Amino acid sequence: MMRSIKFSKIRVKIIVLSLCAVSAFEPLTAQQPTISAISPTPFFPGQESDKTLKQIAKIKVENRGTTTSLRLKLELADYETFITDFGVVDSGSHIFNVLVPDVKSATDMTFTLLNKEGRLLDGKHMTWQPQKKWKIYYAAISHHVLGFITYYQNIRRGVREEGIDLALEYYEETDSWSENDQFRWNIGTSEPLFRWMSKQKPEKIKELERRIHNTGRKNRVFNKEVGSMVLDEIKHHLDFLHPESIQWNPIQVLDKMGNGEDILYCPHLFGYTNYSREGYTKYVVHFTHSPVGKQKNISTLLGGVGLAVSSKSNYPYIATNFVESEIQEGVFTLNDGQPGNMIAWQNENNNALCGNFFKDTLSTIEKAYVRPKHTGWNEFQDQGCVLLHERILKNRPPSKIMNDLNELYKSIYCL
Repeated sequence: MMRSIKFSKIRVKIIVLSLCAVSAFEPLTAQQPTISAISPTPFFPGQESDKTLKQIAKIKVENRGTTTSLRLKLELADYETFITDFGVVDSGSHIFNVLVPDVKSATDMTFTLLNKEGRLLDGKHMTWQPQKKWKIYYAAISHHVLGFITYYQNIRRGVREEGIDLALEYYEETDSWSENDQFRWNIGTSEPLFRWMSKQKPEKIKELERRIHNTGRKNRVFNKEVGSMVLDEIKHHLDFLHPESIQWNPIQVLDKMGNGEDILYCPHLFGYTNYSREGYTKYVVHFTHSPVGKQKNISTLLGGVGLAVSSKSNYPYIATNFVESEIQEGVFTLNDGQPGNMIAWQNENNNALCGNFFKDTLSTIEKAYVRPKHTGWNEFQDQGCVLLHERILKNRPPSKIMNDLNELYKSIYCL
């Protein structure tokens, strides 16, 4: 039976780089080295004022033959030819950094791989896109806020403690101002705060606690009107859902879709490449972009987890190799991993393996909403989901559900 099961939402977090359209020369033999990928980076190394600014590009070379010496020739209009010597290259995959002249508009470029005798081995034509540039400044002192400054040898401790008194004065002076203009205060370390508190009367400490508590609660609510519209939309769709699905998590939904015949479509769901691979479930699940509304530049919620390496590990560098493009693109994906690397997502073999899972959902990923990272969000999400689930099933009015959510958020955020 042929099935076309579609849904969207992907759980991995990826890094998006500027990309270029590529067309390849025909290789002369199957054993000779080839250029398998060319990836722009956002990095422009510092140059002397009289030299052309250059951008770093990553060139991936596949050598399926024996050890050989290789060079890369770069040609583009209005510039001299650039030669980069790769030296002696062993058999296997290799990634080299190549400096590409900065361009102001889309520019055709030719990358040619040569052996030591200058014989052409492989080449690619590309349209190179200009890259936005950022200038990064170094600040010797990291904080310039009331109540705190870094441990700078010429700054007296008393100055930092006096800043707390000054902050309380500014709070009082701006109480009558509009909420957006009222004084806000940031303290970067607790050390001067503890010393200040040891010298204060109880009523002064209470005043500080009150200010911190009230400031934390301001503007920390969800828009009730927008939230109520969303809840009305959710409640409207309850009549069209599988009767048991309200109790399922994403993996349970996918298991039902992959092994049964009563669910054909799910519009919003975290994605797992396992289900798009032959043999994982009875039926292959096909993934595509999520539905969008009038604002087509906004997608769904981004899922996924980060990579953490224990400080007690004896092999931290080996562990962190999991994020390298070669690992992500190859052995990681081939062994049922879900990569978080753009090169891996664009790899044709990976897309063939996973029924174009990556290619058909990339736009949704690029426009996805990233959840807040502040303290307390995970707790709010866990409790808020339970609250939403219970209130919707009990058919409570959306406005009351929004009140409950806002009270929950304020109680957790201000703990």
